[in-house]
Amino acid sequence: MGPPYISNYGYDYNSDHSRFLINPEQAKVVIRIFDMRLAGVACRTIAKTLNNDAIPSKKGGKWAVTTIFNILRNPIYTGLAQAYRVKFIKEDGKRKRIQHPDTIDLPEGTIPAIISKEKFNAVQEVLDKAKLEAVRNNREPELALLRAGFIKCGHCNHLMHLEKRSLKRLKGNNHNYYRCSVRVRGASFCRGTTINTNIIDTAVWEYIGSLLQDLTQIKQALDALRNKLKQEYDITAIERSIENAKNEQAQFVEDLKGLRGNARNLLLAQINDLEEKIEKLETEKVQALPTAKKLERQQQEIDNFLTWAENMNNHYQDATFEEKRRALHVLGITVYVYRETDTEHNRYEIQVGLTELCSDFLSCRDARLRSKFRHFESAGIHRQA
Repeated sequence: MGPPYISNYGYDYNSDHSRFLINPEQAKVVIRIFDMRLAGVACRTIAKTLNNDAIPSKKGGKWAVTTIFNILRNPIYTGLAQAYRVKFIKEDGKRKRIQHPDTIDLPEGTIPAIISKEKFNAVQEVLDKAKLEAVRNNREPELALLRAGFIKCGHCNHLMHLEKRSLKRLKGNNHNYYRCSVRVRGASFCRGTTINTNIIDTAVWEYIGSLLQDLTQIKQALDALRNKLKQEYDITAIERSIENAKNEQAQFVEDLKGLRGNARNLLLAQINDLEEKIEKLETEKVQALPTAKKLERQQQEIDNFLTWAENMNNHYQDATFEEKRRALHVLGITVYVYRETDTEHNRYEIQVGLTELCSDFLSCRDARLRSKFRHFESAGIHRQA
């Protein structure tokens, strides 16, 4: 069966419908969609923005949230060309899309790439985290501290998700696990791993508590991070540059009076250059505004966190679930988990992503933790992925 009549957004078919060709104008929109989502803009806001900018969808109508989401999830924008990539089934009376068992790879060059694989994968991380954070997907949000983006499979670098194991013989024990989400989806390139939520959550929070016993280094790192972000997204500095360029341009226009010949042409060229500079700065300002507003919120969050840490006075074991999650976020905690059979890595590694601490990749291999795992294995609770 031949390809559908309408190509994916960002592409047109060639004359015999055997290959995709990049549609330059639509490709710009695709790049914009990926960049906006990567910057934290929600799919609904992206659709609203495109509609407000009078940019038509592929069929000429309005943009819908599902259209944006499907574009962001579609790997063809990285140049991946496959036939029978997905199929639809009915599950519990609902239509569900799953990976097709008979996927066929098409010749290289069938679909030219618009988005790099690195950017595509980064956006998938954002989407996966947003899905895990959604209230409707977390009826028991306090069941797992590291859910929704703080814990990853060390073998494939993808997020791990919460898996509940309702075994009656485990009554009285915590038998919930984090499990590699890629392995769950049936990918063959990762054997995956699992780890007990209670054990890793406790170990990570104990480690954070040890970090926060002396706030000096934490404060220095947060201040450095705050100053760095402020410099990168300084709206006032951009507005000042725009004003200076406009004043200089106005002066050149005034100087044009009475000029002729080559001198006039040179001045006109400078005026045009300034016009391009102003347009570039205006675009930079528009792009930086959402980030600048987000930065203000982050700075307030940092201040609140430091105040909380000082007030806790080293009693971090008394922190609420919400307070623990806030600490994970501000400190930039990421936990990487490896299979117990992996002799090249520790069972888990904790990374602190602050400006001055990010170079210090902190790992631990607690003998007591290992003994706990041996106990769970002997009890038949822990299972190798």
